[in-house]
Amino acid sequence: MRARRFNNQRVIAMVKSQIVAYMERVFLVRFDADITDSTDLFKAGIIDSHGYIQLMQFIQRTFQVRFSRDELLSGVITSLSGIVGVVEAKLDRDANTDARTGT
Repeated sequence: MRARRFNNQRVIAMVKSQIVAYMERVFLVRFDADITDSTDLFKAGIIDSHGYIQLMQFIQRTFQVRFSRDELLSGVITSLSGIVGVVEAKLDRDANTDARTGT
C-alpha cells in the first residue's frame, strides 16, 4: 500500500495559527514584515534555549507529536516555517501509520 501524503491545508493553517498565537503571547513578538515565517528565532533574539524547550513542549502537548533528540538539535526547527514543516511531517507520518494499521 502506497503512503498517502497528509495534505489538509486547513489543518496546517490551524497548526500555524496556534503556534503563532502561542509565540506572540509567550515571547511577546509579532510576526510581520520584520519578523517573518523564515526569521531565525534564535538569531533575532526572540527565543533562547529555555524558550525553545517551552515551545517544543507546547507543540508536543498541543499536537500530540514527539521529537527525537536529533530532531531537536538538528537546527531545522529555528524558524516558524521550519517548525510548521516539522509538525506537518510528523502529522503526515502519523496519518500514514494510522492508514496502515487501520486506526
